[in-house]
Parts: sequence; structure tokens; C-alpha cells
Amino acid sequence: EVPTSPQSELLPPRRINSAPPLTPETSAANVSASAAITRRVRIDGQRFILSSTNESIILSGPNVVVKGPPYLPAVGGVTHCHDVVDSSCSATGTCQTCYTFNEADVELIKSQGRNFIRLGVVWAGAQPSDEDALDVAFVQRLHAILNLTDRTGIHVMLDNHGDMTASAGCGNGAPMWVSQKAAPEL
Repeated sequence: EVPTSPQSELLPPRRINSAPPLTPETSAANVSASAAITRRVRIDGQRFILSSTNESIILSGPNVVVKGPPYLPAVGGVTHCHDVVDSSCSATGTCQTCYTFNEADVELIKSQGRNFIRLGVVWAGAQPSDEDALDVAFVQRLHAILNLTDRTGIHVMLDNHGDMTASAGCGNGAPMWVSQKAAPEL
């Protein structure tokens, strides 16, 4: 039996929208059955384990984070993001946001012996203006990126990204409408 806290008994789970949650069953149309099974990774202590083979793997790859609108790169274009090639831009402060993530980026990542991306998923992009609805364009971009990475064998960690919690504090994360509800006097 799972213990419950007084708070969990007071606050029943709330669905954000009426669409069913993405699970292996509901998203199976987007990926092949073999990819859905063989690409599962679990954590065992400090190791990442491929569930299908029980082998330990090392995940290595770049961040793919867009901290402002449209909050996710489009899957399109034919050239790779320069920052994936030259990561020294972090040290020099010359990195630029890449607004596309495509086959060329994946090929470059794989040519470097990498197998992973950390994908920034910013709440302000998912729900920019309505607490009960997800932004359709954002969800479509997310699906396109996940389909591309699944098809090409790149593992993805979804990063609920937020610098300084919210856009109201000159950061990113929670949408402006959340900040306005939390602190209307600001």
C-alpha cells in the first residue's frame, strides 16, 4: 500500500487538458514497436541501463534549449547548428540560439560519437496564455523532435527548463499568467 500525505488527499490530480497522456500505448503510432521497446533506458544507481539488453550505456550530447519564443526549435532546414560544432562558444559567450534541429544536427551529433540531447521544455512555451490548454504549435514541435530523435536513435532527456523561475523575473520557465496570478501586485 502506498502511503498518502494529508495534502495528496486534499488535492485530487488535475488534468491540464482533455487529451490522453502520452504513454507507450498512446504514442505507439508515432514510433515503431521495436524502437519503443529497445530504446528504453532506466537508471540503476549512477548508471544508465538499456532495458532491452541490460547493458550500461553512457549518454553524451548537447543541450537543445530555446529560452524564448517559440521555446522549441523547428524540425527543418538542412544545415546544422553551429553551436553543436563549436562548443567553445560557451567560454567566449558567443553562442546563439538555434531555432532549428534537424537531420543535419543529428548526423553531426552521431559523427561526434554522441547519442543524446537534453531538450529544454519550457512551461511558458507549452501554456503561454491559458491554464487549461496546451499550445498546439509547441506540442507539434515537441512531437516532431521526439519523432526525429526516436527514428535516428538519439536518446532524449526532457528538461523542464527554467532560469530564475519565470519570465516575470527576466528569466524563463513559468508563463507570465502564472506570475500574474501568484503576485498580481507586481
